[in-house]
Amino acid sequence: MLDPCTKQHRRSLAIKLLVLVLLTTLTIAAVGGVIAVCLNFQQDRSMLENRLDQIRASALPGMSSSLWNFDEEQLELQVNSLLAVDDITRIEVHWRDWNDEPRLLIREEAHSEEDIVERSYPLVYSAPGLAPQTLGDLTLYASLDSIYQLASYRTHLMVLLQVIQTLLLAVLLLWLVRHLLTRHLESIADYANHLTLNNLDQALQLKRGASSTNAWDELDDVVQAFNHMRTTMLEDLATRQEMAEALRAEKQAKLESRRQKSAAEAANQAKSLFLATMSHEIRTPMNGVIGMVELLRDTSLSETQRHYLNVIHRSGISLLDIINDVLDYSKIEAGKLTVENSEYHVETLLDDCAQLFGVRANDKGVELISCLQPGAPKRVRGDITRVRQVLINLIGNAFKFTERGQIVVRACQSATAAGEPCLTFSVADTGIGISQESAEAIFDSFNQADNSTTRKYGGTGLGLAISKSLVELMGGEIGVDASPPGGGARFWFRVPFDPTTAHFQDAGDDNDRRVLSGKRLLLAARNPVLLATLDRHARDWGMDVHCAANQISAQRTVEVSRSQGHNFDYLVVDYDLASGDAFSLTQYFAKAAGNDCQSVVFARNDLEFSPSLLARNHVEASLRKPLTPRRLRRQLVALAVGGEHNVAPQVEAAAPLSVDISGLNILVAEDNSVNRMVIQGLLAKAQAAPDIVINGLEAVAAVKARATGYDLILMDCEMPELDGFDATRRIRDFERQQGRDATPIVALTAHALEEHREAVFACGMDYYLSKPMTFENLTDMLQNLGLMVSPHRYFKTPTAVGSA
Repeated sequence: MLDPCTKQHRRSLAIKLLVLVLLTTLTIAAVGGVIAVCLNFQQDRSMLENRLDQIRASALPGMSSSLWNFDEEQLELQVNSLLAVDDITRIEVHWRDWNDEPRLLIREEAHSEEDIVERSYPLVYSAPGLAPQTLGDLTLYASLDSIYQLASYRTHLMVLLQVIQTLLLAVLLLWLVRHLLTRHLESIADYANHLTLNNLDQALQLKRGASSTNAWDELDDVVQAFNHMRTTMLEDLATRQEMAEALRAEKQAKLESRRQKSAAEAANQAKSLFLATMSHEIRTPMNGVIGMVELLRDTSLSETQRHYLNVIHRSGISLLDIINDVLDYSKIEAGKLTVENSEYHVETLLDDCAQLFGVRANDKGVELISCLQPGAPKRVRGDITRVRQVLINLIGNAFKFTERGQIVVRACQSATAAGEPCLTFSVADTGIGISQESAEAIFDSFNQADNSTTRKYGGTGLGLAISKSLVELMGGEIGVDASPPGGGARFWFRVPFDPTTAHFQDAGDDNDRRVLSGKRLLLAARNPVLLATLDRHARDWGMDVHCAANQISAQRTVEVSRSQGHNFDYLVVDYDLASGDAFSLTQYFAKAAGNDCQSVVFARNDLEFSPSLLARNHVEASLRKPLTPRRLRRQLVALAVGGEHNVAPQVEAAAPLSVDISGLNILVAEDNSVNRMVIQGLLAKAQAAPDIVINGLEAVAAVKARATGYDLILMDCEMPELDGFDATRRIRDFERQQGRDATPIVALTAHALEEHREAVFACGMDYYLSKPMTFENLTDMLQNLGLMVSPHRYFKTPTAVGSA
């Protein structure tokens, strides 16, 4: 219940309403009274003014006549009669006598001199035939006391009447408010005060007269609202009980979900640990397998043995690709992949990806075509590593399903649905094709176009899922165009780029166009797509291009050109030319076109042409497939610039044949005997004889024992007694204490997770080599560390005749 103070405060509502009404009424009455008093005062004063005007009109002629006749007695009688008029308190008459002396007559009564009205009138005498004569002045003084007294009386009377009226109104209002409102409000408040959960079933009812039952008013609204609230509370109670039961069930479900989440996180952590361990344990023996295969390749082998070795090598690389796919998929699931933003050259990227698959294209007899469409940017900012990874996945996927024909890799500028510029990469093949049903699920994890138990094509089905995640991570999109069986497939992906930082030309593009503009080029190749690609780009360079699909067509084109008085400047011919021999065509071309024309032959990368063979067949240069427009342009420009000199035929250089780093002092710390054999064998190919230790303690001791220090340390990360991380830290501490320069330390590890890479650089190592270790990785590492800067000491290769 409410306390008495609160109850008294609650019952003061009627008083508050009454006071508010009375104050409003009194204020209005007071304002009206003041206005009425002011108006009456003005009216009484106007009446006084009227009386003064009447006195002037009636008294002035007689007084003027008395002054004209010098009848002072009559004048005094007239003045006294005026003084008897109400409110007249003083009269002054000013005139001049016969001697022109000023005279003054004053009559007055006792009165207050504070509130008077003064009026002066001239005394003018006028008679027929006589001009008006001003004889003097009459000044009347009227008192306002009677007017003020009347105003005071009226004010008191009005106040008295208003007080009586207000009291009567207050009593009436108090009764009405009590009868019609406050007693019902008290009933409502008392009902609300005693309302509990136990008596919610009792409805609120007010005791009102019979006349109120027929007219609905606000009190009825309040009663209805209270009763509605009461029924709502009853419903809410039932709902709350249901919700309480549901919350208890939900709490139990959350506890179960939290338990499952903890179990899932533990499972994820266990999976990551398992993947890292699996990667390490598989890469360690694979390092021995692939390393030994690479060393065996340098020995005397029969063709059959070399073929077997290639099969073993490709199988090992395929296994590593599967491991890398699983690791990438795990990183994507965990959200640990990040996107870099650096400038890269699009044409170089396409060329590099094409060269990676050159041997595979040769083995399968598939034409690999790669190009950047004219008008597309050549240098953009983005994550080249991820773009390359997606391209390699798509190209590898195309080779898997393509047995003949061609694979075309293109990059062009396009726009997103929102109109933002982007680069679109596409990989189109002539393989088995892909149905609409398969296309819709092709990017799902562990899914392939052929998932049957009798499927012909292998793979984990992770490559496309990883590619989709990488493209979306870069803010792009990926897709595939469905096709009928045998109709090939076209995979594509778009990545956005900033046009303000893109470059659409290289530094030498204008010079190349100036050199090649107007030159006549004859292209001869059996693949129409390759012909069309090279033709389009050569025309973009400003060249006059003619195409031929075989030797007969090429010779006919040369004859027609000669008959018109034109010769070709260049012949670019595919060695695998249909219906003819490439060298026969170059010999014919040389005889028909003369010495000013130059020939370029491009062939599979397993074919070697000696300079003497090229010279005999009038060939100025040879290029290896896959041939890209960029490499062809560079070769033609090189021939044009060197055309005035007698130069030997140019043969595209292969990889460096030998590396000599015998001048380097190298320390190898590796506990696995097979891996030691691989590292020793690879370093022996580079003419290096390293010092070998089997754990971190021996590595630290070897560094301290060698006064001149080492030029390079290859450090395994996981070794007994002291691992590679702690060994590196101790070596760095020793170097700082002795004031030595930091020796390049390269991590040799079978781990491939990013956390492991971060630990490698955090401990002070300079480079990271992931097993299996190859001779190419070794030379790349030496180049990146600056240990092959001086070719005379560290890096020796045969002098190439020329390169594209």
